[in-house]
Amino acid sequence: MRRLNTQTTKNRSHSMIRYLPPNPYHPDDLVARRMILASGALGLAAFALAGCTRPQSLEPNPYPSRRDMPKRTESSMGLTTLGARIVGGDRLSTTKPYVRIASDSPQKLVVRNDLYPANPKRQTTRKALAAFGHITDTHIMDPTSPAHTVLSALRPGDSLKDRSTFFYRPQDSLSVHVLDAMIRRLNSMESGPITDRPFDFYISTGDSSDRRATNEVIAFIDTLNGEKTSAFALPGNTASMQSPIELPESIARFVWQPVPPKVKTGSRVWQDKYGFPNTAHLLSSASKPVSTEGANVPWYSGFGNHDAMIPQSSKDFGTPNETYYSFLAVGDKFPLEIPSGIEFSSFMESLENPSPAKLTSIVSSMPGFNVKPSTNRRAMSKTEFMSAHLINSGPQGPPGHGFTTDNLRTGETYYTFPLADGILGIMLDTTDTTGGGQGSVSRKQADWLESALNEVSAVRYDLQGRIINSNVENRLVVLFSHHPSYTFAQPKTQGLDPGSIISGQAMLDLLGRYPNLILWVSGHMHRNKVWPRHSVLGNHGFWELNTASHIDYPQQARTVEILDNDDGSLSIFGVMVNHSEPRTIRYSGSFNPADLAVFSSELALNSPASNTAARIGTDNDQNVELLLSKPF
Repeated sequence: MRRLNTQTTKNRSHSMIRYLPPNPYHPDDLVARRMILASGALGLAAFALAGCTRPQSLEPNPYPSRRDMPKRTESSMGLTTLGARIVGGDRLSTTKPYVRIASDSPQKLVVRNDLYPANPKRQTTRKALAAFGHITDTHIMDPTSPAHTVLSALRPGDSLKDRSTFFYRPQDSLSVHVLDAMIRRLNSMESGPITDRPFDFYISTGDSSDRRATNEVIAFIDTLNGEKTSAFALPGNTASMQSPIELPESIARFVWQPVPPKVKTGSRVWQDKYGFPNTAHLLSSASKPVSTEGANVPWYSGFGNHDAMIPQSSKDFGTPNETYYSFLAVGDKFPLEIPSGIEFSSFMESLENPSPAKLTSIVSSMPGFNVKPSTNRRAMSKTEFMSAHLINSGPQGPPGHGFTTDNLRTGETYYTFPLADGILGIMLDTTDTTGGGQGSVSRKQADWLESALNEVSAVRYDLQGRIINSNVENRLVVLFSHHPSYTFAQPKTQGLDPGSIISGQAMLDLLGRYPNLILWVSGHMHRNKVWPRHSVLGNHGFWELNTASHIDYPQQARTVEILDNDDGSLSIFGVMVNHSEPRTIRYSGSFNPADLAVFSSELALNSPASNTAARIGTDNDQNVELLLSKPF
């Protein structure tokens, strides 16, 4: 059972912190409590470095999940796709493609022996070394934020079905409900479905928020800590593009409006062509605060490109303009189009280093609608992101959820942690600080990573492939990051860090020097994918394991279990977990949080731009046993 967190009031400068018990009658308090309301990064760092008094019972055991092994029950495996898959079921209309979700036969377990042959007797000799739940790309989102309108979405585009990516999802308002349902599902499992080893922790590999907004980050932390929360800056205020308003034709076709406006616009393609339902109470239900359950084990957090702050530049169309977004986020204007009579390229040029007066003029000239402003939508810096985790350690911890006061001092968002007895966890920050969505590792971080690996590797290889023996205690290593090696590429703005690792192969070459690195876990791609990584330096290798997102279908997490087969090999089991069981949604009434989580899956499955098959992955990318040589 989850331990209850004792709420206390911290009397500190009101300009920095409000650490208050929630007021259920005041919506602002849901995101204002225990968070930063108005301060810069230095103020947050000063607070965090000064320390935050916590009950002694919240200090974590390095291996906090060590308890008696429970007897296997059918429910543990049955709560994964080894028990049942979620698929498309009955159509709402025989003439339109929209379907409800339904249960189907289990997803099979595939043995991957790409790196090491499978011994058929291993099931009788193996023992569990670690078990954890991997969540990623939760994209906690406030759909009422004016900053929700991505600049690139205002550029002329193709039809909805022709876009490989899109900027407005029909399930945008339901991100907290999905995360809460997933945590409840993992909690109910209690242990790995293969070994019954109790979960040691849960871990998020970034893109926890969608727009780096303070209320989005806090809602993510609150949901994992079991607080009452909402992604809406002002719960009950639902004005967004999904409201029944007339949208301009340039953008209407990308937005499902649960209640279509009286004037027929391009948004009706969702109902008329794709068969999406009309539902009057979705937004009002979605905006209500959610009483979340919270993780019943410690949880760790990583940094993704949607969590990142970038320089104030818009030299090309793919680079967001931080000044513009920061202005929008706390303002009262929700823009829907660029000003009339101007080309998109000229509009982007006008956003280069604009003064506040110029920004005010630009935004006021953009067609849109007014919303109630909130400072809770202010975008967080990296330091503030880490400080929010340090301030809100919750009932399970650990303090900072991986981030430490040293991270605040240096501004670096990478760290190590004790994954389990004899296993080191390493969390990287692979975000491109110049504004791109691709992965990379700075030279400073690469040096730090190499040093961290050297400290736990009695045997490694140098750049020429020669064996180096060191007098250190060997530990297995599991690497975590937002980006997989597949997505590494040149930074958006080149030349800032010429020594950085910007290619996937360069990263694989570095990691291949360490036989004790067995696994690299990541997200970002919003799809399930598994890669075997052979090292060219010796008879060893590791696995890359990529897990689908919580925002796009199939909205899955993955359990990961590491086993010693006691035959010279290790097995890593990765099993997919759906957050909810299918149920029939009654579109005409109001929705409870569990209904909304199911509805999110249904909406995500039916989105015409969802690329469902690729996101689910093949059989080789879902429920897998990954074999590799035991390094020592």
